[in-house]
Amino acid sequence: MNVFWFYLKRNFFMLLPVNTIIFLLLFTGVILLKALQVRIGEPFGIQALTAAGALFFVFVFVLCLAIAVEAIWKEWRKRTQYDWYAMPGSIHVKLASKILAVLGWQYIQMVLAFSLFLVMTLWTSGVESATRMIKGFEMLPVFGWEYLWALFISPISGILVVFLLLFLLLGIPRSWKKVGIIAVYIVLVWVFYPYISIKFEANTTVPYDSNPIVLFSQTSPWQMLIDTLVVVFVYMGVSVFLTRKLEL
Repeated sequence: MNVFWFYLKRNFFMLLPVNTIIFLLLFTGVILLKALQVRIGEPFGIQALTAAGALFFVFVFVLCLAIAVEAIWKEWRKRTQYDWYAMPGSIHVKLASKILAVLGWQYIQMVLAFSLFLVMTLWTSGVESATRMIKGFEMLPVFGWEYLWALFISPISGILVVFLLLFLLLGIPRSWKKVGIIAVYIVLVWVFYPYISIKFEANTTVPYDSNPIVLFSQTSPWQMLIDTLVVVFVYMGVSVFLTRKLEL
């Protein structure tokens, strides 16, 4: 357990600089939206707030991916991958600590982004529009298993998919074989990761005309099951690659 906490703290503090930059980018985005609202000369309406919320969501999604990328890429950038790989502890402990560090920072950034979005909503819109937007969050408590999926299963599957791609890019010598393996992997992720139709199969307990966050949270049991299987199989793929195929 002491080894696990050592790696967890190491990875958490290693990601502090990039997360500081991410917060500053989010804060700058709020300032720019306020400047845009002042230039327009009137409070944002519900459509403008919805568009701003969508931009915030896309931005936070990309930044969460960037955190996962930084967790692996920084080891190679700082040339600490040899130390990380050779230090005491099993590969599962090292991998789990990286996943939890990334997940923890993603939670922190999502809470900060949500708080900044609320500040932006109250700062740039009229009382009526802000009230309508904030009231949409009242639908969230109706969810059950969706919280487990949204907070753990889906983020971890995304983190592992990014980790495996980074290990393939950085851990295989330059060759046509490397290009072929990465190309096949990207195609597989592109084709299968969205899960085609079941990715968008709605949960019938929530109407479609609700808040965009609620729409995002609408998920079927099939999707949760497949996401769980993705986590298991991709984790196995990453651990096997690290123990047998990784070249530092």
